[in-house]
Amino acid sequence: MSYIKQFIHDHDIHSDKQLKEHLTRLNKSKLDNKNLGLNRALLEIYLRVPRFFGGGEKKALSIIKNIYTISNDEGKKAQEFYNNY
Repeated sequence: MSYIKQFIHDHDIHSDKQLKEHLTRLNKSKLDNKNLGLNRALLEIYLRVPRFFGGGEKKALSIIKNIYTISNDEGKKAQEFYNNY
């Protein structure tokens, strides 16, 4: 299961509007920034649908930087995902 699908399932999200509101709250609160799954989901969202959710390369790179602080190995995987996207 992709990180996005897992995030949607875990947070019982049923519409694009709910997802956008949830992401907005997460970005403002900066809570749980050590949650690897959440960071991977945000990275995937920011790269796949940047215009819809306000992401893009700059935000994706900041997520990768945060993933590196959690785990160097996971940071490398996130960087590779970004480079191959």
